Amino acid sequence: LQIMVHVSENRLLWRNFANHGSREQKQTTLAKCCKSWFT
Repeated sequence: LQIMVHVSENRLLWRNFANHGSREQKQTTLAKCCKSWFT
């Protein structure tokens, strides 16, 4: 349940990045998300 909430929050963040972020910022953020998920 906690993971589902986490994913939906990330979708909102991703929508903001799609509108405002550069590709470099997206890749950096994706790396951070992966690290936080898998560590």
